Amino acid sequence: AGLIMSSFMLGRFLSSFVCGRLADSISRKFVVRVGLLSCAVFQLGFGLAPTYSFALATRLLMGLFNGLVSAAKAMLPDLFPPEEQATAMSLVTAMWNMGQIVGTAGGGLLAGYPNSHPYLVANLAGTILATIALIGVEVFLPGKTKTKKSQPADNRIDNNNKSPPQYDRLEDHDDDDQDRDDDDRDDDDQDDDDDAVEKGD
Repeated sequence: AGLIMSSFMLGRFLSSFVCGRLADSISRKFVVRVGLLSCAVFQLGFGLAPTYSFALATRLLMGLFNGLVSAAKAMLPDLFPPEEQATAMSLVTAMWNMGQIVGTAGGGLLAGYPNSHPYLVANLAGTILATIALIGVEVFLPGKTKTKKSQPADNRIDNNNKSPPQYDRLEDHDDDDQDRDDDDRDDDDQDDDDDAVEKGD
């Protein structure tokens, strides 16, 4: 049992950086889609595994293609306003932990049927849940082809004003600086004239 669990975590470790790059370069929804599809396919393969080595391989492959949690957390800033992001992050973590509790207990209850493949029913239930989640992602989760690169709040472009707001402020500051320079030059010229008059007197 330890090797079965370790093989899944090893797969996640090996692919976590790749999944992160794919989420940024293609889309986070794509990573979630692939992760759920891998859960559906490789859980069924694990339930039908004829040998221990085959079971280890299916768990390793499911871990390799599983970038669900990181991609889901990365989606939250795009889906929720700042004041709701902490709650959304907590819910993602809570659901993951709930799955660990319910899935482990449910899998133990369903294990042993049928005798030829004692883990088939438990993994078939997981396959069905993953398929339902995949349908939900396709129907309800927004996302096209690429993630939008976030911009700092001060650099975001107003749709009604094509130039970023700070550019206007910089232009205003440049005009103010020019006006102050002109005033300083006028004051210096006036002082020179006053000095010349005093010397003439």
